[in-house]
This record gives sequence, structure tokens and C-alpha cells, in this order.
Amino acid sequence: MREILCRRFGFPANTKLKTISVAYAPPSHPLRTTRTARRLRPIHTNDTFYAWASPALIGLALYISAKSSGTRLYSAKLAWTTLVLLNIAAIAGTIALDLGYNNGGQEYREWLWWIRAILGAGLVTAAWNMIATVARREGKDIYLSNWYTIGGTLWTIVIMLVKPGEHDENHPKYLIMDDDR
Repeated sequence: MREILCRRFGFPANTKLKTISVAYAPPSHPLRTTRTARRLRPIHTNDTFYAWASPALIGLALYISAKSSGTRLYSAKLAWTTLVLLNIAAIAGTIALDLGYNNGGQEYREWLWWIRAILGAGLVTAAWNMIATVARREGKDIYLSNWYTIGGTLWTIVIMLVKPGEHDENHPKYLIMDDDR
């Protein structure tokens, strides 16, 4: 229950409170110049997607794979490893975006490559846990929900590896957001 409450109210609430507190700060406040919508929008969208929705859906997918297969989860330790990796990526991604480091103007892909590698490792451990759980199922049939959750997780790993725009020689690999432009 503690993990659910932390997931539900942790990062998204922190980002929203930060946005609200800066929005009502006087114009001369030092945080007002660095906490513009240009920096807060990627923090908010990435935290909502990667720090709240993705771990919640991965937890649900792990639960569904075990429940519909009529067996226990392949490895609870691997599930905890997944959660730790996803949290490390979310914290590192938020800090990097807050400091102004991002991967260019790609929606939901602003995190630097090494942060996405940590997220990808978390997704790989989740996919492995789901596949191994379904492989240990009691019956011979695989429920459609398992196909979709495993396929969705594997497809997300592919999306994390493919970076359109980086092959362009004009695309900056590491862009430090300059709010004065």
C-alpha cells in the first residue's frame, strides 16, 4: 500500500507543487527565471509518464501475468529490481531536466541516453519477469491480456532504443535549455 501511495502522489504531486509555487513567485525571485514552462513542461510530462503511469502499468501487467497464468510471479526480487531501476531513472531524469539537460525537442524523449538506458534496463527486467511467469503457466493457453502486456513492454523497449532525429547532423545530442532565446 505504501508503494501505491508513493507512486500515486509522489512525483506528479511534487512537480505540480513546484509549478504552482513558482507560478506565484514574484518576478524578481531567482527560481522564477529558471523554472519557466520550457523547463517545467518536460519535467511534468516525463514524470507523469515515466514516474507514475509506467510503473503502475508494469505492476498491473506483472499482477495480470501471474493471476491469468494461475501461477506465482516468476521472481519477486526481479520485480523489486524493476521498481528500483524505474525509480532511479525517474529521479535522475527529473534532476537532469530540472538542471536544463535534455535530449532535444523530442516529446517524451527528453531524457539523456544513460537515463533512458536505466529505464530500458527496468523494462527488460519487467518483460523477462512477465515472459518467465507466463512460461510457467498451468494451462496451455495464453490469455490475450498477456500477449498485449508483454508485447507492449517489448515495443516500449524498442522505442527506447530508436531515436529518430539523432541521425540528423544538426540535431544537438545534449541540449542545455536556454530560457533567454
